[in-house]
Amino acid sequence: MSFRRRKARRRKTSNEQSRNFLDFSTHDSVPSYDGRILVVGAYEAGKTSLVMNLIGEQIPTERQSTDGIDVHFGKLLFEMKTQMFLKKKTDLHSFPKAVYQKVLACLETVHKSKASKQSKKSYQDFLQEDQGLFDANQVLNPAFPFLMPAFPGIDPAFINFFQSDFLKKINEKLRTFKSDAPPFSREVIPIPILDFAGQFVYYTTHQAFITSHGTYIVVFNGSKSLSDSLTGDGKESTVLDNIKHWVSSILAYSSTDTDEYPKIVFVATHKDLIKPDEVQRKQEIITHALIECFTDKQIKSHLILKRLFFVNSLDESDTGINELRTFLSELLVENPQWRQKVPKQFLFLEMMLAILVDEGEYILSREDIEIINRENEFTPLSEEELDRFLHIQNSCGKLTYIDTHYLRNFIVINPTCIIDLLKAIVTAFPSTSDMKHGRLRKSDLTKMLDFEKFNRLGSYTDFFRELLVYYDILAEIRRYDKTTGRKIEIECYFVPCLIYETNTTSFFKNCITSERCISFAFVFNKSYVPPAITSRLISCVLSIWNVKIYNKVELLFSAFVVVSLDRNHDLVVQADQTSIVICMIHKQRKELIIRDLASSVRQCLEENLHRISEVYSDSYAESPSRYVPFTMKVQSGCLSPSCLINVDDVEKLEFPLVCKAHGYRTPQSELNIWFTDISVQQCNDTCKGISPTIYNICLKDAELLRLSSNLTVEEIRQLAIYLGISNAKLDEIEQDFSRNSSMVKFASLRTCSDNNKLCGDFIKAMDTAGLNKHTMCMILRQEISSTDLPDNILNLPPSDEMLDKLALRIGKKWMELGLELGLDIEQLECIEYDSPNVLRDISKNMLYQWKEREIGNTIRDLQNAFTRIGKKGNLIRETLENCESFPNIKPDH
Repeated sequence: MSFRRRKARRRKTSNEQSRNFLDFSTHDSVPSYDGRILVVGAYEAGKTSLVMNLIGEQIPTERQSTDGIDVHFGKLLFEMKTQMFLKKKTDLHSFPKAVYQKVLACLETVHKSKASKQSKKSYQDFLQEDQGLFDANQVLNPAFPFLMPAFPGIDPAFINFFQSDFLKKINEKLRTFKSDAPPFSREVIPIPILDFAGQFVYYTTHQAFITSHGTYIVVFNGSKSLSDSLTGDGKESTVLDNIKHWVSSILAYSSTDTDEYPKIVFVATHKDLIKPDEVQRKQEIITHALIECFTDKQIKSHLILKRLFFVNSLDESDTGINELRTFLSELLVENPQWRQKVPKQFLFLEMMLAILVDEGEYILSREDIEIINRENEFTPLSEEELDRFLHIQNSCGKLTYIDTHYLRNFIVINPTCIIDLLKAIVTAFPSTSDMKHGRLRKSDLTKMLDFEKFNRLGSYTDFFRELLVYYDILAEIRRYDKTTGRKIEIECYFVPCLIYETNTTSFFKNCITSERCISFAFVFNKSYVPPAITSRLISCVLSIWNVKIYNKVELLFSAFVVVSLDRNHDLVVQADQTSIVICMIHKQRKELIIRDLASSVRQCLEENLHRISEVYSDSYAESPSRYVPFTMKVQSGCLSPSCLINVDDVEKLEFPLVCKAHGYRTPQSELNIWFTDISVQQCNDTCKGISPTIYNICLKDAELLRLSSNLTVEEIRQLAIYLGISNAKLDEIEQDFSRNSSMVKFASLRTCSDNNKLCGDFIKAMDTAGLNKHTMCMILRQEISSTDLPDNILNLPPSDEMLDKLALRIGKKWMELGLELGLDIEQLECIEYDSPNVLRDISKNMLYQWKEREIGNTIRDLQNAFTRIGKKGNLIRETLENCESFPNIKPDH
């Protein structure tokens, strides 16, 4: 199978995935009554008291802070007949029973529909004929398989499902579910309710639970003014700041399938602290302030602004609580996810996993899930359908499934254990010096997983450690042997979300100056940026470079870090609520900044920020992947936060650009340094073009990629048409690689080559298309770089430290470099698949795969390959000089 087809099959477009899913779901689909209520807000706002009041449990009399997220399954009951939440529990529902109840409700709806078409006898009549299908103490009557003639609406596969060996165990579990009445006599759907902690430290993990599949309650202390300061979460903010933060986070992390959902309700607590005759006036003041605050039309469509609920959470008979309960019932049934049709296999697989969770299981291997799926005697889900199920359950927060290398081999079926693990990190070592500096030793993390609470996780220590690194909760602190340059096993991690100390050093004043520094900013399009994004980007930076020491102080603070790129360059990352500013500093003058280093760093950070801000939004409805939207802006030489220039506008401006506010003159070359173009050696006037003797050769992938990088998309398309490729085929290629223009160009030329087009055919087509005939000369030229490095160094294999540093200088040329190093396109495709959207990891994995091949690979090979993709000839020397093991580098054995 060709590269393009392999790629297209693996990465279908969102529309194709949706069509396939819809085709699948139209067969044997049932309504799924999915809903959840998520309660968020500031520390000490009264969220837990409100939740206890809503679910009818004893309201705490003393203040207890929530650690992470408290998840209540089966305690908030929705009665289908009255379409209302029950004020008091009539039955205790465990997690699996909650799912089981949903399954029964779905089946009943289907059976009612079928029975009405096939018989005048109603389904309730059928149940009342003492057929013994369900009763209070028994889930399935032994006579159940023989009921099909009496009720033709029952699917035979449903009978077989409960006869399978695996499900006999599940059926025994279901027999333990008892209620006061037969399940169908009082149809009740348990709705999960999640109580989010208000402390800043937990924000990093909230992304895994915030989805569009629910109704959000933003809780704040109504006895305070919205401008009052908040305390207790380590960050300075006001009541209104916190409200805006939660609205922004919810809408950023949710898959907004419509313009109106998810819905966000505002609840002011502590009504008992307000004089009764002042409650209405206070309510009107807050409502008016919120309306004035949220003016964006798209944001307002999700907010319930004209219905502020003012409650006393400590009083179960409070009228505000009763009004809130009624309103939440209405929102639940209006949500598009309520009654959403899903394949019946989804529901039963969900119920099986719920039972395992109830038995104390936290994690399963992918192989375990596949075995459970095969035990399902409905038609088992195909591999693609099972993968879709896992992605959807992950987007709903019901499990954690990360589709990347290694992590995809395990599924966390009870995601709350991730929160519990973070709780352990936060609370276990608060007084140690390491934790004060945001560090966690690997041995300490292993001990946490060995605690009795996590005894089921101990065998998955490596997975959970990798998962925490993936979420950027932990950042690896890399070390190398100073003699050999080999990696030393990681012993310690940074934990950026635990760093509260602010920068009080003189570094910013003394070093970030117009004479030594260039800068750009990631500016977010929303009013507030979820704090987790900042923490995660800083975590990425820490995992790549070493923290700079300045006047014997590590420059690592809350939302601010300085790292050393090499002996001459430092990088600063500083964030606020709406932007992340990146500064590159040269120790002498900014004119000496290495241009391709700046360009590579920018590409690396941009790609990582895309990954971090990506919201995986698979859902039952069509909803493509989204990003927390941001734009990149370059900063003029004055470095003022107000002097930002859109990247697209740079070419339109007159230079030198004079800053009106500060009078600074910025040359265009200073702004362009972040976007340094790779130059290709040009032909001179004596060049006669390619010799006809090589017209009959086939162009290699490296040569095709080199050619594609020197032509525009339009030129490539014109060239391909002259080579006999149809517009329809080219449109298909563009759709397959819609998010990667470089791969559109390469795949188009690869298709030409696959159609037996030779070098001569390409040259003739280029001439017909009016393209520069010398482009092919540059493509086929095999440059051997000149260097002053001695042979005893050039003939050595590269060290781990060298490869890790080189990975940061490759940028988007990683695939071209991989082909120049002799890797084939299929290998590179697999590398990209295992490390999606992480440019640094892709480059690093490519270099290590090259190094580990059986044939000898040397620093000289790297030198020549980098030269052929247009990188500077002294890049290898620069990299070696910044390795602690140089010049004592020794071969690996």
